[in-house]
Amino acid sequence: MAKEVLASYFSDKKGYKGDNLYDGHNWYAELSIDYKKKDFRALGGLPYKHKLKVTYKGKSEVGMKGDVGAGGPNNPKIDIHAGFAKKLKFPNSLAKVTIKNA
Repeated sequence: MAKEVLASYFSDKKGYKGDNLYDGHNWYAELSIDYKKKDFRALGGLPYKHKLKVTYKGKSEVGMKGDVGAGGPNNPKIDIHAGFAKKLKFPNSLAKVTIKNA
């Protein structure tokens, strides 16, 4: 089932498992429910490399979880990596996306 979530943009070089996030894959980070607690479970605690179809303004791509993050006070649920964001034409800011399991 698809759901709309708030997304943000990130440009880290390495993921939490040491992946090169500039390797050409579509990477995303699962953020935290409470950014102060850093639980990294805003999407339910997805496993490493879990695939999601992410849609922004009608453009869709499948990405893999390669990182985690604290999030922030605006409560984004997912961070979209720079390379993935470019393919989606996602801005370097907060915006809503639709996600579903791929």
